[in-house]
Amino acid sequence: MGQRLSLRASRSRATLSEETGPCQGLCKSSWRYSGLIGGVNDDHGRDISLDAEGFAYIAGNTFSDQTTFPVVAGPPITYTGNGDGFVAKVDPIGYGLVYCGYFGGTQTDQAADISPDTFGNAYIVGWTNSSQTQSFPVVGGPDLTRNGTGTSDAFVVKIAAYLDSILSAHGADVQVLD
Repeated sequence: MGQRLSLRASRSRATLSEETGPCQGLCKSSWRYSGLIGGVNDDHGRDISLDAEGFAYIAGNTFSDQTTFPVVAGPPITYTGNGDGFVAKVDPIGYGLVYCGYFGGTQTDQAADISPDTFGNAYIVGWTNSSQTQSFPVVGGPDLTRNGTGTSDAFVVKIAAYLDSILSAHGADVQVLD
């Protein structure tokens, strides 16, 4: 049987599980790993993707600050408030986080999708109500200024494979549907 990767989110934690074999989630003895990413407040895994080496990349949003959320190197490790996006990279055997950190500003920020490239860089898209003057980490990209009032802007974030750079930018105005 093939490999199956699932992401389950609850009100308080996101659970990552890698399942193999004929049980497909029914026999815990076939699981390669299963763990939690979260703090004391609401944390939501939104997307997961694997690279060719087996690293799992997770994007979501959290209301937990750095005192209880498992921040590890890499992206900013300080919560800026009002709901931040997060990105995590899990090692191939599931024993630890390569990195886990926040991105966002002082307003609500949410990651929607994540995808690694062949070099290990991670690309995240989502939406934000934060502007560049409200701590959103605008470093470079297609648009460096939040546009509009009352609507959110889409964003794209590129996190370098070796965490030596983080590139992010706002996009066009979007209406939040959920």
